Amino acid sequence: MRRFGTRTVTTMLIAASLLMGTRALAAEEPEALIRQGIELRRKGDDARAHGYFKRAYELSKTPRAAAQLGLVDQAVGRFGEAEVLIGEALASNDPWVQQHRATLEESLKAVRQRLGGIVVSGAPAGTTWSDADHRGAALPTNGAIWVAPGTATLRFEAPGRPAIAKTVTVAAGDSVALQLDFPASTISPVAGAVPPPGAADTKPAAGSGVPSVSQPATPPAADESAGRSGRIAGIAVGAAGVALGVTGFLVRNVASHKLDAIKNEQTTMTMYDPANGNWETYEHAGVAMLIAGGAAVVAGTVIYIVSARSHTESAGTQVGLVALPDPRGGGTLQLHARF
Repeated sequence: MRRFGTRTVTTMLIAASLLMGTRALAAEEPEALIRQGIELRRKGDDARAHGYFKRAYELSKTPRAAAQLGLVDQAVGRFGEAEVLIGEALASNDPWVQQHRATLEESLKAVRQRLGGIVVSGAPAGTTWSDADHRGAALPTNGAIWVAPGTATLRFEAPGRPAIAKTVTVAAGDSVALQLDFPASTISPVAGAVPPPGAADTKPAAGSGVPSVSQPATPPAADESAGRSGRIAGIAVGAAGVALGVTGFLVRNVASHKLDAIKNEQTTMTMYDPANGNWETYEHAGVAMLIAGGAAVVAGTVIYIVSARSHTESAGTQVGLVALPDPRGGGTLQLHARF
């Protein structure tokens, strides 16, 4: 069989996709969205402003973005969300927050007057709580949480403890105490190590203190059968990579349409559509699929080539796959193979 010399195969898989993704990510600026939201609030259009502030907060969870979204939540009657966001902003040392601290504290006080306070005690460290408006929120160190007035069912979870549920009734502007009684830890100590497979066959060798392990003889593999299976596996992996790459292209196309819609909203000053706010998730997923698909195609090709060679020659094959970033954006996948 013919022997090949050393060769290096370099494949450009994702440079163009990553460059396009970088350009798209720069299209939405949180500060620009905040400015547009402020302008809409000055015109009395809090509903439309809410969409811009929410998108700014999703892009960059800065204290200022949290405060602006919390204030507009208060304006549109989302008092539970407003309490969390304004409290998050006030917990920071951000210069903008410090400059407007008095206003934010007054807003937080007004919001809490529209909610019911619950002071929780007896909660282990790491406890989270949930209700109709909160999902897995961390319990504050002081145990104080705020919920919509009325009767609410709260679920509490702590590490290593069974979850418990509590039903509480609280009026707006009032607060009640709630004692938690978590059951004992459900984590059981390890009774003992499980002996590894084949340990029962270990027998001490006669005349020595060293144990011997009996193992079944391994029949020699059929080179031709193994080579055929490897070639089939290589084709399957390559085909899966092509399918994944095509899917990634389609997903990125969806992201592009959503981003174009957002740009059009900003240009025409029409209402922000929250359904387009997840364009970045589609963009990242599409790029990841393109990368994974390209890597699978390369891997499938290598598997097929290696499997096509004899067992003796393939034993000396060396394959390496290296991802090299581009400082200007994008990147390169390089496949190095020695046959």
